[in-house]
Amino acid sequence: MSIKKSFGIGCYHFGIKKDVPFKFQGIHYINELKIVLSKISSLTNLKIETDDEFEYSEILFTEDTVNIEEGEGFFPSALYLNIEFDLYIPFRIQSEITDVDEKFLNTYTENFKIKIFQSYYSPVTIIESLNPTRKNEPSTGVQIVREFIIRELTNNKSDYIRFECLGPSPFHCNFFIEPKLPEEEYNWLFTIDEQIKRGYNTLTFFYNSVEIEDAEEALDYLNNSIEDEFGFFYKTIQTRNAKMHAWQEINSSLDSLIEIQNTNGIVGIIKRYFKRQKLISKLYTDIVTFEGKSIYINSLQQNEYNDTFSIKDEIFFKSLIDKELEEKLDYPIKQTTDLIQFFESRRVKSLELTTSLIAAILGGLIGALITISIDKNQSKHEIHKPLVDNIEKKSNNNTTTK
Repeated sequence: MSIKKSFGIGCYHFGIKKDVPFKFQGIHYINELKIVLSKISSLTNLKIETDDEFEYSEILFTEDTVNIEEGEGFFPSALYLNIEFDLYIPFRIQSEITDVDEKFLNTYTENFKIKIFQSYYSPVTIIESLNPTRKNEPSTGVQIVREFIIRELTNNKSDYIRFECLGPSPFHCNFFIEPKLPEEEYNWLFTIDEQIKRGYNTLTFFYNSVEIEDAEEALDYLNNSIEDEFGFFYKTIQTRNAKMHAWQEINSSLDSLIEIQNTNGIVGIIKRYFKRQKLISKLYTDIVTFEGKSIYINSLQQNEYNDTFSIKDEIFFKSLIDKELEEKLDYPIKQTTDLIQFFESRRVKSLELTTSLIAAILGGLIGALITISIDKNQSKHEIHKPLVDNIEKKSNNNTTTK
């Protein structure tokens, strides 16, 4: 029984790497995950729990499965899938992973308990620092466990299981659970002390030691809130990353358009003639799609936010998550559109000038051809006129003789 706990929050997931087409089977995934994790010698107390529907599910894949680090969503996903295990990571290994001298490590423990939950929105991971010798920074444990698993799965390579991690992992806070003896009136289960720091914040949950037996029970009580609130948070982060990636593609196309505009000589003329209009059309389409999707996603996220934080008595991390979500990126949609319109106007003007030039050249060419044709006709007429005159003179002479 422990009366205190320290833990960090992250987002780990065990995805699938498999050449398509292939048939996914839930039971096969569970078995493969057990095999690959069991190869880690310092991993103990492995427990994987899921529901029957997932275990006996079968899906035929003709496209690659999503990677939580790169796309939207995650796979495999289940109504209920919990993964739990302990890791022993010696200080020597912690020092190698973090590139920090052992005497400066702030975990103060070599033992960690990892719990990975699949919430409705996203996977969430709790990493406990077990029995630290002094006040520690458990968020560092999230980093150490992450890098340790990556290294171990590289050494014990699996052709099926892929370790995935969505940042920020660790979440920018150290979490602690400690007991507190209430005064005479104790109609509360938790009181919270939040400390805002330059680095990672600190959030301490003081549980009512009369109502709650120990720190393990207190953490169990907090689990639902951790899953729901941080599940929503990591889904929002993944959506934010997808928007950044979409805008980077727009920027890449815009850079190509600018490069075409600035290319001189015959190469520039050819590129502007054959590539510019197609690129401008693509940019217009991508920007309109980006803006429309952003409006829809923002509305959807607001509804999900309201659902997640609607029950005020059962939420504990809202203020922390709100602070993280305050950081928003403004995308220069109008400025980019204006620039594309500028290039489009130059294209149209260039097209008009080219058309005028072609028309002038064609007009001159036609005029020249007409002139040449007239000159030829006049030349023929001048050649035939003396012949006619001679014939007429001969005819007149014959008449006079008679």
